[in-house]
This record gives sequence, C-alpha cells and structure tokens, in this order.
Amino acid sequence: YHVHKGYLDMGRDIKKGLDYFSVDVNIVTDRKIRRLIKSCGAVSVTILLHLLCLIYRDNGYYLQADEHLPFYVADSLGVSEGQVRESIKKALQVAIFDVRLYRRYRILTSKSIQKRYVQACARRKKVTLKKSFVLFLQQHLFCCCFL
Repeated sequence: YHVHKGYLDMGRDIKKGLDYFSVDVNIVTDRKIRRLIKSCGAVSVTILLHLLCLIYRDNGYYLQADEHLPFYVADSLGVSEGQVRESIKKALQVAIFDVRLYRRYRILTSKSIQKRYVQACARRKKVTLKKSFVLFLQQHLFCCCFL
C-alpha cells in the first residue's frame, strides 16, 4: 500500500521508465553523433546508447549523473571511466544532452529524449514529470502532471 497526498493506493507502483525506445536509423550520420565519434572514437556510440538505455529504463526522460555513473557504465561495457567521462563531456558540448540542466541538476536529458518519452507514454493515464527538468512547451503535454 502506498499513501500519496492523502490517498491510499493499493495498486502497483506507477511505472516511470520504458521497456523500449526508438532509435533513428540515421543516428550514425547525425552531425552531433559524428562529432562525438570524431572526438571520442566509435566506442562513444556504445557509451551513448548505454546512457540512453539507462535514461529510458529508469526515470524515462532523464538520468542522474552522479560521481558513480562513469564507473557503472565503464564496468558494464568494459571500457575505461575516462572514456565514459570524455563521451559525456563531448555529448554535452555538441548538445546531445542539455548542458544547462546538467550544470544545474547534474542530469542527462534533452528535448528529443523528453519528447520521445512523452510520445511513448501516450497511452498511460498519467505521467509525472519534474517541471524544472522539462525542456519543451508544457501545453503540449496532455497526460502529464508536474512536480
């Protein structure tokens, strides 16, 4: 049982993340991705894809980028923590992730990640987003509640 704002909820926890997310077939020809590869090598695409999986799986539209994230990703992929840090740094520089929200809240997210998440949740009755993390016009969010 869960108590939320005075209501007793006997159901399951509300799922935040996704089981699946779409990837554009032109991802490797995208200018931002090509700059990431040129700077950090082909392994950076694997690191980016792993980060996207964590984003969509856990919170759905953002990932808390704490000091343990580089180790976790490096250990999962068999790469160095330095490669992970450099890939994240470059992804922020080329605007794959939103640098303003990263600096303010230490999260990895972007407008396209958030839009893809909201589209994927269209059939859900309710989606809860942190208002301070949202990067696009909120009047387009028909099923969303804001914290």
